[in-house]
Amino acid sequence: MDLREANAVQAKHGLKRAEALFAQGAVSEEELETASVALAVADAQRRAAAVELDRARANLSFATIAAPIDGTVIRRDVEVGQTVNAGTTAPILFLLAGDLTQMRILAAVDESDIGKVKQGQAVRFTVQAYDDRKFEGVVEQVRLESTLAENVVTYTAVVSVPNPDGALLPGMTATVDFIVETVSDTLCAPNAALRFRPDEALIDPVALAEVNARREAAKAEAGKAEAGKAGGGRGRRGGGSGGTLYTLNAGGLLVPTRVKTGLSDGSCTVIEGEGVSEGLEVVTGQLSGPTTSTAANPLGGSTSSGGPPRMGGF
Repeated sequence: MDLREANAVQAKHGLKRAEALFAQGAVSEEELETASVALAVADAQRRAAAVELDRARANLSFATIAAPIDGTVIRRDVEVGQTVNAGTTAPILFLLAGDLTQMRILAAVDESDIGKVKQGQAVRFTVQAYDDRKFEGVVEQVRLESTLAENVVTYTAVVSVPNPDGALLPGMTATVDFIVETVSDTLCAPNAALRFRPDEALIDPVALAEVNARREAAKAEAGKAEAGKAGGGRGRRGGGSGGTLYTLNAGGLLVPTRVKTGLSDGSCTVIEGEGVSEGLEVVTGQLSGPTTSTAANPLGGSTSSGGPPRMGGF
């Protein structure tokens, strides 16, 4: 019992004593009223003390700040014992990461490429911390708000990334590749082989004549199809353009083979064509003039001096 409650009890007993004495005519009516007022004042003080106690308890509960989510503290902006500025609407005390097993990448995509990015699209990316590892994710959202920086317009693509082993950390920089199109069960030739243009003297004349004849026939057929609005086979995978691969025959001459080219990852291009099969060795380059040195080709093979160009496989 605190002091104000004790005063209220004392005033209550004083009023009872005054009432008894007033009934006996020992005290005046004024003294009775004084005792009644004293009880009312003591009771009001007791109620005010109770209100102050409730307010103090509420303020004490406000002093305990709980995080709205379970997570990991990434940054702390306050020190122990520091007074939070009451004038600040929403002071930042800690920066929390909710669930580090599921993360997101905010990828800046150029406006020329944003049309190829769709929700649910597969993504591959790398981070500098793991040069030899490729991570995978899925496009969760493509935000409509654009950003202009140095006269370049970019859009933000939100990529959802699983992180079960905790290898990815908040704030890492990622290089993202959006998977626009994929192919499977197909042949792939090194780009060096498709770019190779040998001296005409090294090419088998009979094979070259056959290739040229087929090329002219294909052009004529494509022209007829275009005239008939059939599209000339455009839009088919691998049918948009063509190239030539070179192989060596028994006589050491180059034999050209026309192929249709498709998707490329920068080092290898999807191909299809008559007479092309897995394991076929193709020429990727030739030495210019006699030399005793050895030059490596893109596929790990080499070309030696004094002989015909050596081949690399795919």
